[in-house]
Amino acid sequence: MTQDEYRTQFALWCMWSSPLLLSFDLNQPLSEDDRALITNKELIAIDQDELAQPADFVAREGDLYYFEKPLSNGDVAIAVTNVGEKTQNFRLDLSRFPLTKGFRAFSVRDCQQLTDVGAVKGGFDTSVRSHATLVYRLSENIEIGNIVRRNLKKTLAPEEPKKKTTVPPTSAAPKRVRK
Repeated sequence: MTQDEYRTQFALWCMWSSPLLLSFDLNQPLSEDDRALITNKELIAIDQDELAQPADFVAREGDLYYFEKPLSNGDVAIAVTNVGEKTQNFRLDLSRFPLTKGFRAFSVRDCQQLTDVGAVKGGFDTSVRSHATLVYRLSENIEIGNIVRRNLKKTLAPEEPKKKTTVPPTSAAPKRVRK
């Protein structure tokens, strides 16, 4: 198997909350690539999430397979696997994933490369090599979401000018109530 195929196998095991079983020839030293793969704390956290919910198949588009997995803190893990023989360049449209409905913006983390993609609204362009799998962790980006909501609110219902209200003066002496 290629290193991308090993990464795909490990990533999909993590997406499906499978027990992580490894087999190595213990008489041979572990390669740095293998060590990095089996100690990837972000993928292992997805695998061992408290919900223990396996990923759901979302769609197939050509040679690309899309999966999503809910995480206990409200984040969503998504994976895209390329079963084809060529690298695929594509737009990852986050609205295709049912678990992302209702979110307006995300902080996206690449769990394979251990890098931040950044704040994303709607989707982003990416590529996946032959027999490789991308795994992203999406967290709702409150800051961008609030900006979007404020702008949407202003567009749909512009603020009316505030009316001045006058408060009658009150006397310092308490009023007596007659029974």
